[in-house]
Amino acid sequence: MYDLREPVFELAFGRKDDRPYLTLSRLSQLLERAGGAVLRSSTLEVNLPHALAYFPRSLVESIPDPRRREVLLHRWDDAEALRRRHGADHPPVGLVLARRS
Repeated sequence: MYDLREPVFELAFGRKDDRPYLTLSRLSQLLERAGGAVLRSSTLEVNLPHALAYFPRSLVESIPDPRRREVLLHRWDDAEALRRRHGADHPPVGLVLARRS
């Protein structure tokens, strides 16, 4: 359901997500702009169950645009079927090692 968060929240609430996570590259850029030097960055697979990706189908049903709502409802149904079959995994965690310049 992670891939659905941005379009659903943008159409339902006018903002892209309820939890604005930075990408690893964006976080590194911000650290460098703040005067730091990124020494290393990587991702870590934590293999933990994770429920933050889930949001109720009713949220998708509340989207006013009927064409977009139908597309996203179909995608939500597919994602929910996968979640029920395989569970929900936490996405990789980004790690950045930086120092002050």
